[in-house]
Amino acid sequence: QAYTTFLPLYLAEEVGFGPKGVGIHLGLLFSVGIVASPIMGYLSDRVGRKAVVVPTPSGSGQKVMRCPHCRVAVWSHYLRATEAMSFVRVGTLDDPDSLSPDIHIFTRSKQPWVTPPSDVPSVEGYYDAEEYWTEDSLRRMAAVFGK
Repeated sequence: QAYTTFLPLYLAEEVGFGPKGVGIHLGLLFSVGIVASPIMGYLSDRVGRKAVVVPTPSGSGQKVMRCPHCRVAVWSHYLRATEAMSFVRVGTLDDPDSLSPDIHIFTRSKQPWVTPPSDVPSVEGYYDAEEYWTEDSLRRMAAVFGK
């Protein structure tokens, strides 16, 4: 986390704290985190979690729902698609190997050591569903949106 790297520098160079002052303030920061984390986790479990809206390369954003225990993204709603359609993260399923990808998107941001299989279409950004989806998939999407 960036603050643990840069906070000591800021406190020493900008605020003028000595080594003891920097140590005390960092100790307080971590102590508050140790005390607050279980309390906030308890409250979050009782009150409920909220979806987090994150930006997407397409510009429309998505609302991500996470596992309340491990915080892994489980499913999301792309805001362009509304909540009529949910996108489940295949890796969160009991048997993720049972569903192989139909397309790899936003490959321009993939790690250089990742090589998508050549038998599955890959695009650098988003894609036009009518160009890649099957007729059955397009009909299901039209039914979801009432078209």
